[in-house]
Amino acid sequence: MEDKNKNIIFVIRFIHSIVTIFLILSIIYIYYIAITRRFSYFIIIPVLALIAEAIFLIYNRGNCPLMYIHKKYGDEKGFWDLFLPKRIVPYITLFLEIITIIGFIIVFLEFVKVI
Repeated sequence: MEDKNKNIIFVIRFIHSIVTIFLILSIIYIYYIAITRRFSYFIIIPVLALIAEAIFLIYNRGNCPLMYIHKKYGDEKGFWDLFLPKRIVPYITLFLEIITIIGFIIVFLEFVKVI
């Protein structure tokens, strides 16, 4: 692999990491809001980010849209393959989706109680 592609792959992985960290923090924030019952309009940002991610995943049939950019530059390793054992990787997206949906339900039920 060329040095130029290595640099591009590093940048792509870095950006992918930042986006993933933001989305995971969004999930955590949703649970924090639900547990502490401290509702604010700030929750709109993580909710919209997670909904946008869901739309991207649905549109790409469960694959991250950044995967295509990775492959374009010769990076055949998926994002989660960098951190997790291969046997877990196929299930991580489903796991995060379920956790997110449960968080949305909890926030909604708590919000209904507040009103």
